[in-house]
Amino acid sequence: QADTASVVSHLIQLLQDPRVDNKTRWQAAWSLCQIAQGHPQTIDALIQLLQDPRVDNKTRWQAAWSLCQIAQGHPQAIAALIQLLHDPHVDDETRRQAAWSLGQIAQGHPQTIDALIQLLQDPHVDDETRRQAAASLGQIAQGHPQAIAALSQLLSCQELAFVGLIADHQVAS
Repeated sequence: QADTASVVSHLIQLLQDPRVDNKTRWQAAWSLCQIAQGHPQTIDALIQLLQDPRVDNKTRWQAAWSLCQIAQGHPQAIAALIQLLHDPHVDDETRRQAAWSLGQIAQGHPQTIDALIQLLQDPHVDDETRRQAAASLGQIAQGHPQAIAALSQLLSCQELAFVGLIADHQVAS
């Protein structure tokens, strides 16, 4: 128990040290989600990593993935992931991971549903990210009228119709 606490503390220090390279921070974020389930300081450190503009997209992607492994329903983690969806400096892959993570940890969360609907309707977002937003809505927004309407609109877009149909069925269930 004491050894795990020491390892967690050291990994958190690696995340927070701006002198540490992004590859090491990526590995620390991955390691933390393996050993620090629900650990408040770990969640806080991963949120800070998500919000640090000096951190590269790969590392922010890993922080988003790690949060979905250890922060089920955590309000600050959900808020940070929503913020990442709208960050203009984040690449499509990282934005897509944030959408996926929200689909794992934000069941029925109104702000998440709204943010995913906005992402789904944003013409500047790539199709894969829109597909992920649709899939995440299908996971967390069962019966939600605005989600159903947004996914129904998605059906008019031929390339995304299949994913929209599946997500629409999940939401309507």
